[in-house]
This record gives sequence, C-alpha cells and structure tokens, in this order.
Amino acid sequence: MGNKIPCAVVKDILPLYIDELVSDETKQTIGEHLDECAECKELYDEMKPEKEEVAEENIKEVDYLKKVRGTNKKIIAISAVLVVLLAVMAVAVVIMRKKISAVENRKLDISEFVYYDVEVDKNELEFKGSTIYEVKYDFSSEDGVVTVNIYGEKQNLSGEHVELSFTNDCEIKEVRINDYIVWQDGMIDKNAAALYHAYNPYVGNISADNTLAGLVRIRDLVGNFTTELKTAEEPYGWIIKTEKTIYNIQEEQFKEELKKESMQLIALIGNLSYMSYEYSTEDGPQTFTFTKEEATELIGKDIKEFGKTAKGTQQLYDFCTCGKHFD
Repeated sequence: MGNKIPCAVVKDILPLYIDELVSDETKQTIGEHLDECAECKELYDEMKPEKEEVAEENIKEVDYLKKVRGTNKKIIAISAVLVVLLAVMAVAVVIMRKKISAVENRKLDISEFVYYDVEVDKNELEFKGSTIYEVKYDFSSEDGVVTVNIYGEKQNLSGEHVELSFTNDCEIKEVRINDYIVWQDGMIDKNAAALYHAYNPYVGNISADNTLAGLVRIRDLVGNFTTELKTAEEPYGWIIKTEKTIYNIQEEQFKEELKKESMQLIALIGNLSYMSYEYSTEDGPQTFTFTKEEATELIGKDIKEFGKTAKGTQQLYDFCTCGKHFD
C-alpha cells in the first residue's frame, strides 16, 4: 500500500489523532495513511463516534453542573431574602405587640367614653358608661373623693357597657374617672370635664392655650388662624388673627359666638384678661376685643370663678353652649 508507517503504529496513535493531540506533521501522515488503508480507516470510524459521544456527555455534564450551580445560587438568594423578611416581620410583630400592650393597658381618656352617667346618694356611687374598650377597674377613696381608675384592655368596636357600684366610708364629695372630675355636687359631662382638666394658669403657655382652643372648637368658628400673645405687661391678652371674611350681615352673630368662646378661654386661662380677634368684612379689616370685665358683666358673676371648679366650668359651658343659666 506504500504506507510510510506500520498499521500497528497508526492504531496506537489513533486516540491521540482523534483528540487532536498530535503535531501537524503526524496529523498529515496519519491522514494520508487512513486515505490509503481501509482497515485503519474502519477502526478510525469506529473510534471517532465513541470519542464524540464522550465529549458530548462531558459537555452536557458541565452544562448540567452549571445549571445546578445557577439554580442553587438562586435558591440561596431567595432563601436569604426570605430569612431577612421573616426577621423583619418578627421584629415588627414584637414592636406592634409592645405598642398594643402599651395602648391597651392604660387609663382611658374621658373622650374615649361614648357616654357616662354618675349618680351619688350620700356615700353610694353608681356609674354607668360605654366605651370601645374592654375594661378593668379599681376604686380608691380619700377624704370623700372617690376615684374610679378605668383601664382599657383591648378594643371592642361593638361597644363595652360598664356598670359600677361603690360604697364609700363617708359622704361622697367628688367623683373622678381617672384624672377627670365627673361629679362635683352634680354630674360633670365629658366636655366640661375635659375643659376643666385642661385649665391653664398662664397665657404664655401656648401649647396649653391651643389645647383649650381645640376644646372650645374655636377653629370651627374662625377657620385657620395665627396667634400673638401679649404677655410683656398687664393686662395679658391673646390675639387671634384669621383670614376669614365675614359678610356684613353676619358680623353681629359672629361677634356673639366669639364672646362665648372667649368667656370659656378667659375663665380657664388664669391670667388672661382679654381675647382679641382680627378678621375681615366686606368693609375691610376688623378687630373685635372681649375683656374679662365684659365677660363678668354678661354672665353676672366674676368670670374667673367659673374656672376654679369643675362645677363652675360645667355651669359656664352650659351657659355658652345652650344659654342655660345657673342658680
């Protein structure tokens, strides 16, 4: 056949030839031999598919491992995110439980009662009320002052009716629900109780001033306003400035309403001597001032006396809101 190298040598080199691990010169020689030798060519054809299958299997295995590693990375990433989310949710639940616990185990504000009624007969107390909390309570008494401490345990949006009875060891002079006086020679409703509770000795305490302004709902009357306090020297005053414009025909009624709000503020701010309001009418800017002397003349008694007791605050509130005169 004119072979340059023996078949036995070619057969030994065929695996290297198929894997392309021989030199170019050897590759050329083997190729020429295979073109001329049918036996070696037959062996080559048998060996080459096997090598290709192995190579393909290796490639598939590598690709599979890559996919597995890629999937594992995704799983690890997703797991890490889930762990973080669960940790955040756990912390949030703990914080929320603490907040709920703090809210639910506290003394109720008077505004959180839908209604209440207090009856006193010498040393016997009957209290009825309704709130949106399930409650627990306890009583205390000192020198004829009975305090009912009522705590909200958890919300009950359908309403919680409360009926309490207490027998004191002496005649009852005053009843308090938590920090609010609700009976003082007669029942004090929750509006008057909140007003008296917010009593402010000094007009210079603007935060306390605004609390009272909110309770008398002055913003409903004048709208948004700014404040100027006159506290450098007596008489001390509070000026409320509003951009509200009043029709001329409504101005007198507007002033009457301002008087009612002013009476309550003058009574419940210890050193306040006057309220002044700046607003506009169709005729231009206007100023209306109402003094403690005018308030006293209007109600027939020193206006400051009404702010000294819960009973007096109730009388003033009834006079200002429904025109009810006191005995």
